[in-house]
Amino acid sequence: MIGILPFTTEVELKKLPKATLTFILICSLVHIVTWRISTNSWYALDNWFDLTAYDFAFPFTALSCIFIHGDFYHIFFNMFFLFIFAAPLEVMEGRRKFWILVFISAIFSSYFQTFAVWMFSLYTHSADPIIEWRKQYQIYFGGIGASGVVSAFAMAYLVRFWRKRLWGYVYFFGIPVTKVIPIPAWVMVLGYWLSKDLYYGIFYQGLYASGGVGHFCHLGGDLAGLVLAFYWGFHKKHKRDYYLEHAQDLVKAPITGNRAAYKTYQQALELDPENGAILLALARVGFDLSRNQDSREYYRKAVLALTREQDESELVLAYQEAVERHHLIFLSERQLELVRLLLKAGKWKSAENILNHLCREIEARNLKQTQNSLYLRAKLILAWILDHYEKDLQQTVAVIQKLLADFPDHPLLKYPKERLANYGEENELFRFNPARPGFPFSVLKNPIAKHARIKLKLSWYRVRRGFMTKFALGLLLSPIVLIFVLWVLVILISAILGLLGRMPI
Repeated sequence: MIGILPFTTEVELKKLPKATLTFILICSLVHIVTWRISTNSWYALDNWFDLTAYDFAFPFTALSCIFIHGDFYHIFFNMFFLFIFAAPLEVMEGRRKFWILVFISAIFSSYFQTFAVWMFSLYTHSADPIIEWRKQYQIYFGGIGASGVVSAFAMAYLVRFWRKRLWGYVYFFGIPVTKVIPIPAWVMVLGYWLSKDLYYGIFYQGLYASGGVGHFCHLGGDLAGLVLAFYWGFHKKHKRDYYLEHAQDLVKAPITGNRAAYKTYQQALELDPENGAILLALARVGFDLSRNQDSREYYRKAVLALTREQDESELVLAYQEAVERHHLIFLSERQLELVRLLLKAGKWKSAENILNHLCREIEARNLKQTQNSLYLRAKLILAWILDHYEKDLQQTVAVIQKLLADFPDHPLLKYPKERLANYGEENELFRFNPARPGFPFSVLKNPIAKHARIKLKLSWYRVRRGFMTKFALGLLLSPIVLIFVLWVLVILISAILGLLGRMPI
């Protein structure tokens, strides 16, 4: 038999795929627990729990069956292929989509298997009673293993990383006939797995029911992974990454490289308008092309996008560039949060220059009264920088006294006034910590300005639409969670009793 065995992917794993490893660990633990029970045959599991078969009467079995495997080779190759295809998806798309894909593909692939075999049993008949019995057996008993989930991740991987390659070898009856070669993802998933499952599913499972592998389950997983991949826009993200890779190469080209890269980055931005990395790249290339107005606007959008994405390290670098190149200043509380991040990263000189520029802008526009909170906080942070970094107590005291003279009895100056009056024992006048934000720093909890919010007087069930959705979803999932917990407890207790010899196995 000719086969293809991949063992690694071209996609780089930039962090640990925790959800993928957790799923592999759960399957491994369940296999260890059930190994003693199924020493003679894994069919013995259903004599105890009736949890490995899936049918329309007990939907939870369609989910529980993915954690149970027949032997070591079954679980090893399932988990091996799962890691190859699922780990890159989890790293790029997050754990939430990983678990959603596991849950939906497990349910859908199980029922697709049952439905497909049932349809074949209606329209195809055989004179051999054994074949007819096998068809009924596949309908009402089902099977075990996470192959449907693996197929879903393989198809989602194909949509997300269409142009990426796998590394593996081709074998013939178990003997490798090639060295390690690059294999395109579409050759592996479409040309080999999908075509093989279609052929064996129709002839060896649907017509003659002579195989022991659930090929229709694999096809159901393929379909579930394909639908979810397009629903989540994996094809657009793949196209975006394709543009980004080309733009990064074009930047290195002399003379016309930046112009071509600028257009390519704009094409990527059309597919993902809120991506901070693309906006930052456009700002840098625009600055190199002397498009200062466009570059400044892209820097502003990049800072806002990176703030939403909570990427502090990239945000600090981006904003530092924006200030040095375009003197980009925000006349809002957002400016203080950016200054706090700069101080947290140890870039106090940049923070000092930004605050001086901010205070001069407010004074030049006569906004000291309307922006008194922002102005006072900025001046206090400046005083803290003088006190903490430059060790200039005399200038620090002068700043505080000037604020007390301009804004007498202002509530924001109550703490500085008390510290100034009681100073004498401490080495520093102020005790502020940018790593733990508080007064006078600020943390933006909502990127939308308060004046932009629109309060609608609607019924409570319309206002709290998200809450009602989560509540209804919780009601639906709570029985499944309860059954899963009981299932794990039954398996553990029964396995312990079986090992102690108190229960016949």
